Amino acid sequence: MLNIFFSLSTDFLCIALYNNNDLIKSFQKLNHKLHSDNFLFYLRNILENSNKKLKEIDAIYFTYFPGGETGKRITISFLITLQTINSNLKFYHINTLLFQCGNEKKCLSILKINKNKYYISVIKNDKFLLENKILLENELDFFIKKFYNFLIKKDFLEINFLKNYEFLKEKFSIIKDVKDLQKY
Repeated sequence: MLNIFFSLSTDFLCIALYNNNDLIKSFQKLNHKLHSDNFLFYLRNILENSNKKLKEIDAIYFTYFPGGETGKRITISFLITLQTINSNLKFYHINTLLFQCGNEKKCLSILKINKNKYYISVIKNDKFLLENKILLENELDFFIKKFYNFLIKKDFLEINFLKNYEFLKEKFSIIKDVKDLQKY
């Protein structure tokens, strides 16, 4: 089974091509505000260098919400196009803040929205104790102190996307219709 994992939810771009569970090729880089310029370029490059075609893909795994608006628009456009071309293609998504925690047992996952706002989730054993709360910067310190014994993961710094994907692959949720993503 040939599948693609990608993440456009943050300032990082990650794309990986797997055959069964074996990594064929991947690409990851800091990509602040360049997702619309780079996503298809790097995806095409990975497919060409692997001698694979988009029509051979069986499943797509991706992070989606919360995240930046540009990443969400590109993700939805890409997936709707693929769903139109191949109605048998399977789509799986995962919450971005859960993904950031990877295999950490107790994690405070934080993602900056803008200058003074953050998404925050509290995760214990891959379950949400608190999901996708928006905090102002002046509320963040108090919240961090409240969960002082949780590891803090913030803005995907020092995250290994591929290890997190491989660890959490079974936690991704299937999507029947890509249009359902527009509710986020």
